[in-house]
Amino acid sequence: MADRMRELTADTQRIREDFDRAEIRGLSPDGTVRVLVKAGRVITLDIDPAAMNHDNVHLANQVLAALRQAEEQSAQFLASRTTPMVDAVDEMRKLFP
Repeated sequence: MADRMRELTADTQRIREDFDRAEIRGLSPDGTVRVLVKAGRVITLDIDPAAMNHDNVHLANQVLAALRQAEEQSAQFLASRTTPMVDAVDEMRKLFP
């Protein structure tokens, strides 16, 4: 049991390190806005000059869409790496009803 706990702790650390290194990108539906997120923080926000041909509401919507896409991809990234850990914890809980 103690060995499994050490493994889970090491897995948690690896997941955190992977997340901190991962570069997750978001793109607006019209392709004029790109964001780069690393370790849960927006690192860059690039706006194509063509986006300036639209009104501010359109531009704001494109920025939000790109950010939301990056958020979703971050969540998927974490879920893909934490699911095995969650399964292991569930197995351990069964041992101690």
